[in-house]
Amino acid sequence: AVQSESLSQADEENVRIQESPVTEEVKTESQAQNQTETFSVKNLFVQVFKKHSAKERSQILKIGMDEADESVYSKKIRSEELHPWFYSRVFVMLAAVFAVFEICLVTFGNSNLMPAAMITGSLLMPFTILTMYFELNVYKDISFYTTILYFALGGALSILATLFLYEIIPDADDFNLLGAMLVSIIEETGKAAVAVAIIKRTKNVTFLHGLLIGGAVGCGFAVFESAGYAFNVYLNAHDWNQRLDMYNNLVSSSYQRYDYANSLQEMNLNIFIRSILSFGGHTAWTAITGSYFAKEKKININFLKFFGICFALHAIWDTTTAGTWVKLAFLCIAAWYVIIKQISVFITEQNKTKAPV
Repeated sequence: AVQSESLSQADEENVRIQESPVTEEVKTESQAQNQTETFSVKNLFVQVFKKHSAKERSQILKIGMDEADESVYSKKIRSEELHPWFYSRVFVMLAAVFAVFEICLVTFGNSNLMPAAMITGSLLMPFTILTMYFELNVYKDISFYTTILYFALGGALSILATLFLYEIIPDADDFNLLGAMLVSIIEETGKAAVAVAIIKRTKNVTFLHGLLIGGAVGCGFAVFESAGYAFNVYLNAHDWNQRLDMYNNLVSSSYQRYDYANSLQEMNLNIFIRSILSFGGHTAWTAITGSYFAKEKKININFLKFFGICFALHAIWDTTTAGTWVKLAFLCIAAWYVIIKQISVFITEQNKTKAPV
C-alpha cells in the first residue's frame, strides 16, 4: 500500500511538471526553432500600412554605420526580419516631388523644370526598389551611404561598360529578335561585370548582399538610362526646326501650346514605361545576377542559369510584339517570382545550419 501510494504521488508530480508553464514555454520555444521560416510577397507589404515613428526611420538610416557584429552571420534568419516598409515612404516622397514638378509644367508651362521632372520621375521607382533591397539585408552591415555609392557610381560604370561593348558588337540597334538579344547580352554583361567586381570586394557576402549590390547597380543603370530616354523623347516629339521656330516666336501661340503639351505627354509616357515599370526590369535583373554570384562565389552553371534567365527576360522585354502591356506585366511578375522564390530558398538553406537567434 505504501509503495502504491508512493507511485501515485510520483505520477501526480510528473503530471504537474508536464503541465508547468516552464515546460510549456520550452516546448513552444522548441517548436518555434523547428518551424521553417518562409518568405512570400506578403512579407514586402505587411508593415507598409502600419504607423512607424520618426525614431524608426532614423534607425533604418543608421544601419551599417557601426562595425558589424560577426555573430549575426551565424544566426538563423527570422521571417519577421524581412518586413520592409521604409521603401514605401521613399516612394510617397518622390511621387509627391514629381507631382509638384508636373503641376509646374502642365499648369504654368514652366519648361525650366523639365530636367527636374525627368530626373525625379526616373528616380521614382528604381530608388524605391533600391531602398527595399537595403531593408532586406538582414545582416545590416551595408550603410545607406554605401548603398547610394553603389547605386550612383555602379550605375554610371555599368553604362560606361555597356557603351564600350556596343562599340565592339555591331548591329545592336534594331528591336527585332536578334537585335533584342544583342542589346540584352550587352547590357546584362555590362551591369553584371560591375556588380561582380563590387561583390568580390565585399566581406562575408551572402545572397542578400548580392541582391542589394546587384540591385543598386541595376537601379542606377535604370535611372540614368530612363532620364536620357525621357530627354530624347521630349526633344524628338516634334521636328527640330519647328522647335527653333517656336522659340523664336515665328508660329502662333496656340501651336506653341499644342506642341509643348504633346512633347510633355510623350515624355511622361516614356517615364511611366521606363521608370515605373523598371521594378521588373533592370532593378530586378541585375539583383538576380548579383545575388546568385554572391551565393555561388564564382561563375558556374548555377550562376549562368540565372544570368540566362535575366538575359531571356531582357530580350523578350525589348522585342517588338503585340500585346505590349500584357507582355511587360508578365515579365515583371516573372522577375519578382524568381526573386521572392530564391529569397525563400536562401532562408531555408541558411537556417538548416545556423543557430537560433
